[in-house]
Amino acid sequence: MSNKTNLLLIVLLIIISVSMTGQAQNLVNRSRIELRGGVIDNGFDNNVTIGINNVNVSSSTGTIVSIGYSKYFQENLAITFFISPIILNNDVSIGIGEVSTGTSTVTPVFIGARYYVFESTYGKSMRPYLSVAAGPVIGSESATNIDSDVEISSHNETAFGAKLGLGVDFLVSKSFIIGLDGGYNAFSNFSNPILGEDNYSGSEFSVGFSFLFGGNKK
Repeated sequence: MSNKTNLLLIVLLIIISVSMTGQAQNLVNRSRIELRGGVIDNGFDNNVTIGINNVNVSSSTGTIVSIGYSKYFQENLAITFFISPIILNNDVSIGIGEVSTGTSTVTPVFIGARYYVFESTYGKSMRPYLSVAAGPVIGSESATNIDSDVEISSHNETAFGAKLGLGVDFLVSKSFIIGLDGGYNAFSNFSNPILGEDNYSGSEFSVGFSFLFGGNKK
């Protein structure tokens, strides 16, 4: 199944399970560590090429794995910080007497805010929100070629980006949140291309798992 199909199944299971187990609570002055996994829609695909003298495997998934920290200053407002590497591709090429590998990533480092939009959900176990974030976007390419010698090369670029998003948090317990998040990443162009492209703007969808700590657990 595709990444999007797998994510959809996960979302359905989360909604069903959390709707039966969610726990109402207050969030003021609490902190949150969050791990997310998802995909960005930018036309990524996978390819395997077999030639007479070599085999090339190229995986271009657009997979996002991010880690973040949030601090709730009000019941409806949190300040957020996320580092979210987008894996553009992993290449492996095996030829006669030669092996080469390559990896390309684009990593937004964003500071922003999450705002819970409906006052009627404050203190409840299910809370929809809007979010905004911005910061530097770091593009990176690295390659290793092994034959009679080992050659390592790398290339880095920096741009600026922002994300507008919406989602919903399910407060499963006093210390655990499951979140669904979607949005659009808008990046400026890199001065020099990363993996042949100078811009990786696109829509994003992710599932997050968070640990709450500190503050008042009531």
